[in-house]
Amino acid sequence: MSGVATHRVLVAPGEWKTIPFAAVHAKRSEVTIRRWIKQHGISRQSCPGAPHEINMMALEMVRHGDLGALNKLRVGDWEAAEVQRYLLLLGMSFPSQPSLLSG
Repeated sequence: MSGVATHRVLVAPGEWKTIPFAAVHAKRSEVTIRRWIKQHGISRQSCPGAPHEINMMALEMVRHGDLGALNKLRVGDWEAAEVQRYLLLLGMSFPSQPSLLSG
């Protein structure tokens, strides 16, 4: 995917992490995390200059090169097996109202 994604992955309260945290978690540099943000739209930023809030499921999907799962997450297909794998990996539960999390 080149450029910024048309549908950014939304971030549920309590799920977002900072760029430094994401870099340590993914064992990648902050430069790489920032590149993934631009390439894959895995964060939100409330306004220019505000810190990026990174969706950890989306980060894991990009880290594993699983862009199919990322696209399913982006459109809110939380029931897809590809998305469910990452919920399990991160020890997260299925959102109670997934339609509210899709963009």
